[in-house]
Amino acid sequence: MVRVETSLGVIDIELFDTAAPATVANFLTYVQSAAFDGTFFHRSVPGFVIQGGGYRWNTASNTVAPVPANAPVVNEFSATRSNLRGTVAMAKLGGDPNSATSQWFVNLADNAANLDHQNGGFTVFGKVVGNGMTVVDALAKWPVYSVNFGLSIGTLTGVPVDLAGSTSITAANLAMVTRATLLPTRTLSLLPGWNLAGNGSDAPLNVSTAFADAQRFVTVWKWVAGASGGFWAFYAPALAAQGGQVLADYAASKGYQVLESIQAGEGFWVNVAQNQASVLTVPYGNAVTSGALSSVLQPGWNLAAIGTTTPPQQFVTAQTSAVTTLWAWDSARSQWYFYAPDLAAKGGMVLTDYIASKSYLDFATESKSLGFGVGFWVNRP
Repeated sequence: MVRVETSLGVIDIELFDTAAPATVANFLTYVQSAAFDGTFFHRSVPGFVIQGGGYRWNTASNTVAPVPANAPVVNEFSATRSNLRGTVAMAKLGGDPNSATSQWFVNLADNAANLDHQNGGFTVFGKVVGNGMTVVDALAKWPVYSVNFGLSIGTLTGVPVDLAGSTSITAANLAMVTRATLLPTRTLSLLPGWNLAGNGSDAPLNVSTAFADAQRFVTVWKWVAGASGGFWAFYAPALAAQGGQVLADYAASKGYQVLESIQAGEGFWVNVAQNQASVLTVPYGNAVTSGALSSVLQPGWNLAAIGTTTPPQQFVTAQTSAVTTLWAWDSARSQWYFYAPDLAAKGGMVLTDYIASKSYLDFATESKSLGFGVGFWVNRP
């Protein structure tokens, strides 16, 4: 996962490193050398693409220079990775399929009929995930201009610029890439059977990629809280592997929605196949804090996660609204951890005795905290 920080917001890109290894390695070479830092999106064609990676703005001299190009990468186009909306592909020279270097673009629409069939096909090597397309779509609405950037660059057409009353072009009115970084990853251990896990990072988890292995994963579930009472979003890799509308039709028949991603601060259930204890590698950006969920949790049941090690009582204290109960699942023992702030407030052994009477597990006596990988239910009045 690469995070592209722009002047309009964050664009997270999931890379297809297994399907397009040479292209991803090429892209990461530019990312890890900071070659994209200080660049700008220099081409926007509404309803088609936005493109960057080609030119860097020098704020000291208010000049533009090309991004130094490495050796071209071999074309890795495949019809199984079409140029659909939200996918990321390499730009290249006309008439030369193997000419891609630093420039890349995001497809604003389904461009498969065009880009999959010209110049050897344009290699899709990733896709925008999370809320990134909101940022991309916002950029695509900017007006475009033909801009003469001087002798070394010449005139570029279709440059998105937000003049906002200005008559000169600077970094302030270009769609800048301030930084592009490779997000670190962490591993999450899952046991056979039901696991209540969580994404405590602001890096979204793409479900179809993370849980593609039908031999290991049976189903994945996320509860989506809302004013109407909420609903389940569902994913089954075995159904998805059958292609077409199989997964979507099954989900609709049960009143579910198809689960596509697990966002920051969201918990999820995953049913792991028997005898298939799994280690799940997940991208990890900035940790979600307890306070960050205060404005997110809905009345009723919420499936949540945070990224900092926190006892349940501290989590409850950080909320601006009351919490009735909090629950976490112990997969190994198939038992619930339980916390109720109103019982804890009565002091003494009230909470402990109640937990014992229900055969629950006590967060305090078990030294159990919320944190990385831990999904939990929060019930709000």
